[in-house]
Parts: sequence; structure tokens; C-alpha cells
Amino acid sequence: MVVDRFHIGFACAVTCLSYVATVAAEGVQSGRSPSPCSDPIAGVLRGQKYNADAGYWVIYTLRIRRPAAGSTHLTGTIGSESWSGGPSESRPPACRADLRHFHVRMRARGRFSADGSFDFEGTSVHIERNHCNDPDAFDYRPDHFRGRLDQATRFLQTTNSDGGAAVNAPTVFQRVRCDL
Repeated sequence: MVVDRFHIGFACAVTCLSYVATVAAEGVQSGRSPSPCSDPIAGVLRGQKYNADAGYWVIYTLRIRRPAAGSTHLTGTIGSESWSGGPSESRPPACRADLRHFHVRMRARGRFSADGSFDFEGTSVHIERNHCNDPDAFDYRPDHFRGRLDQATRFLQTTNSDGGAAVNAPTVFQRVRCDL
């Protein structure tokens, strides 16, 4: 687990969920996401988790925009960087025979309601980089995040269901930038 001035990590023992995000000092000290932005959901949000059962890490990056001010509709992208490894490999290691490591980008659309409910799904998948020539990278299914923005902490609490391996998989996001 990485803890330094740029990253903070924590693990949830029940789900083996780990989250690492770039945060401002006030977010680290208060347990809250950095200062609020003018829009509660638009911007860049990041979440990291470890799946102990499958032995892989993933960093998700949501780039979210509203097509019109005040609209409940959202557009943007979902980025996913995944790699195989153990619980201590929270950053991708160098390629080796058993390592899977790839970047995926998805166009995405969704909704965000005034009550904080959130729904954002990938509509297409593009493999951006296959670091270690992983043939399974091309079986990636579009992610679909549903959840709620916690108004007190400003963390986005979601579950991901991609129609494949991820079924209601908890993922916590934190805003890292207000603008795209």
C-alpha cells in the first residue's frame, strides 16, 4: 500500500477494497475529498481497488461532463488501468511472464440526480495500451458504475457491474480535479 504526499491508501478488510487517489492536503487531514467544485459531479474522479480473489489491481478514472449546466445527463469517459499482482503491488511492476497489464478507455454516458444518485456506463471499449501483450485484455467489458455521492465526505460510493467478472463490485471514487 502506498502512502506518501501524493497518494493515500486504505483497505476495507471485508471486500479487500483498496483506494488510492491524488488528494489535496485538506482531503487527507479531514477524511474528505478536496474543496468542493462548482458542479458536484463534473470533473475527474479516481478510484483504485484490489481484487484478492482474482489477484489483480485496477485504477479507474472517470472524466465526467454535463452537456448543459444543470442537466441530469452526463457524458465522458471511463479509463481503466489493470494489472495482475499481489496485495503489495499497488503500482504496476515491470513486465514478466505472468503479468497482465493494460489500459482501457471507454466512451461513457449516464445520469446524476440532485439527491446524489449516480449512474455512469461505458458504451464502447478501446484498448489503449497492452503493456505485456496480454491476450485477455481484449475480452474487457464496459464498466457500469451505480451509486451515490456522499454529500458529507464528497466520496462517490459505487458498485460496478460489467456483465462479466464484476458483479456489484464496490468501488469508491474521489474527485482529483474540477475540470477535465
